[in-house]
Amino acid sequence: MKTTMRAHDVAMVSGLMALAALMHAPAAFAADTNLPVAPKLTGEPIQYLDRLYQDAFVDHDGRAWFLVRRIGLNDTARNTAFEYLVCPDLPGKVIEFPATNIPLGFDAKGRFWDVTRYGLGCTDAATGEFSERDVAPGKSPDQLAKPHPSQPDFKPGFSRVMLEHSSGRLYFIDSYGLHVLDGKAWSYQLFDPPPTWLARRGDPVKIVECPDGKVAVWGKVGLWTHDGKSWRRHSSQPYELAPLADGQFLVMIEVNSMGRVARLRLKDGSQATVPSPDPLKTRWPHFKHVLTLRRGASLIQGYDTSLSRHVLAMLTPAGESVALPPNTELRFEYRNVPRPAPRLPDGRVVLPTKPLCTWDGRKVSPLFANPLAVSGACFGCDKRGRILLSADDQAVDYSFLRLAVVSPRVLTAPPSLPVEMFGLVESAALGANAQVWAKFSNQAFLSRYDAGRWLHVARPGGLTEKRKYTPNRPMLLQPLAGGSLVAAMPGRG
Repeated sequence: MKTTMRAHDVAMVSGLMALAALMHAPAAFAADTNLPVAPKLTGEPIQYLDRLYQDAFVDHDGRAWFLVRRIGLNDTARNTAFEYLVCPDLPGKVIEFPATNIPLGFDAKGRFWDVTRYGLGCTDAATGEFSERDVAPGKSPDQLAKPHPSQPDFKPGFSRVMLEHSSGRLYFIDSYGLHVLDGKAWSYQLFDPPPTWLARRGDPVKIVECPDGKVAVWGKVGLWTHDGKSWRRHSSQPYELAPLADGQFLVMIEVNSMGRVARLRLKDGSQATVPSPDPLKTRWPHFKHVLTLRRGASLIQGYDTSLSRHVLAMLTPAGESVALPPNTELRFEYRNVPRPAPRLPDGRVVLPTKPLCTWDGRKVSPLFANPLAVSGACFGCDKRGRILLSADDQAVDYSFLRLAVVSPRVLTAPPSLPVEMFGLVESAALGANAQVWAKFSNQAFLSRYDAGRWLHVARPGGLTEKRKYTPNRPMLLQPLAGGSLVAAMPGRG
């Protein structure tokens, strides 16, 4: 690995900063050095930060680091620009890296990892020492798989994923194989046979720590497991899976051109489809794996045909499913960088849902007692119990977020007014006589709130709702004069 210096104190300005100094220094940058400064955290219940702070990470000591990103750069300027990590608990400490890099996060030893243009970057936050690991180290070009003809501009690189095992081992994936860092020793395993479609730099690949401690990797590279010493490629080719206990997986396989849920035993490779009475087949057909907690449960998404909408559940290592509240949906993350689920001081983990929910190993509960407090993608929880998230109500678009630092006392603060939560609403409007109308995703037509309950109106004759391809397309409601409503009907305009 190539070694240099990347992190520094403000007084030790790198020569690379001369380029950044040519740019205008916004308010988050110190005028004398043109280096970014850490935000001042005030301790208020919900503090919204300057928009230049576009991401947040928590290191091994529970300190919050904020990523400073210059907004509005074109592609040419971005190729020569830098991004910075700053920490309120370490004033003057700055980690800088090219804006084209993909940040992954800190490990338990205080090292910050990112995907560089040419490999995998590692910065020791304490010393500033930077090292870079190459793609397919020690392998000659004739040992590497050739890209598919439909990938003429293929550029190899590392996937945007890092797995830290409970033993302390680190796992990374590049276009050609698998990297393991055990202590100070690196090892590398080529995909064999090579995949026909090579992952490009930054492409996500599924990798989890299973309940039995093994590591599983799957996707277009096949199914691989690591027992802490060596890799094993399995003959089974599921296109989705979720790990269970005792070396078993819940998998999606193809049977007679149809997707079927089955249980896979890694020991002998046997597969048995889940019997029909099992709720995992009737409620979670064609499930999608979202994440797996370290040696714990998995969050999966399925489609419930009886409700005509996607549903979420926690799948325990024993194979039991715990459904999430009906008004919960999976959060879309534009960065598409898988991160470990943030853990709270009480042991609960925060799930990537909307609204935010937590899992304590047995049940799912809301993160905030007040569902109207704040919502957004949760980036972590620092040593003071403060929640770091991107605020949905402050977002301009997916490339222009605003971070919020939420005090732990907000978690238990009740709402100031009574709040009642309903199912997923696609649209709502206030009609005549202050009547509330809504379109729920699991209802064919409109619903009216009357005397403390919802009355669901049957769809008028002649209006056929075409939900085959757009089952959740919104119906836009707008009140008109005379007590009428206008609605956009799916499939009808």
